Amino acid sequence: MKTIYKNTIAVAINTVVFAAMIYAGTVAQAHENDKITQAIIESYQAKEAEQQESELECLALNIYFETHASSLVDAMSVSDVVLNRVVSTRYPNTVCEVVHQGYRVGSKSCQFSWYCDGKHDEPYDEDSWEKSRKYAHDIYMNANFRGMTEGATHYHAHWMTAYWASSLNRIARIGSHVFYIEK
Repeated sequence: MKTIYKNTIAVAINTVVFAAMIYAGTVAQAHENDKITQAIIESYQAKEAEQQESELECLALNIYFETHASSLVDAMSVSDVVLNRVVSTRYPNTVCEVVHQGYRVGSKSCQFSWYCDGKHDEPYDEDSWEKSRKYAHDIYMNANFRGMTEGATHYHAHWMTAYWASSLNRIARIGSHVFYIEK
């Protein structure tokens, strides 16, 4: 009887030890999985931050070259059109893709003329560039003035006549630009 009792205790101890080892291994694996998950999250966040910086840069460049940051209303209304296009199924899904849409080497038919006018695309007026960056941040990150163009997807400077304007519905003149929405 003593042998059976000793064997039962030995089996119980081995079971507890084995269970503890499995638990320890599971905890260690869970800890390792947590590290891997955290690394994936950090990598994703870094890529997201990089994407966000790129989007802000494209939006700021568009503000700069379309309005020279001459006024808040011009900057925000032009940016609202870019963002309206981003959320539309008819246009690309990112700010940079919208701003660069239509570009082909040698072509002068971009969606935003400054991008394919053959001139350099580096800001030269530091004050206007800093304002453009601030305005881009305000509308992109905080949605300040978002919706002010009532869904417009097109605009042109008030002093010009756009060949495509008659195919769209005019919304309003805001600042130095006239805004349109697709029919």
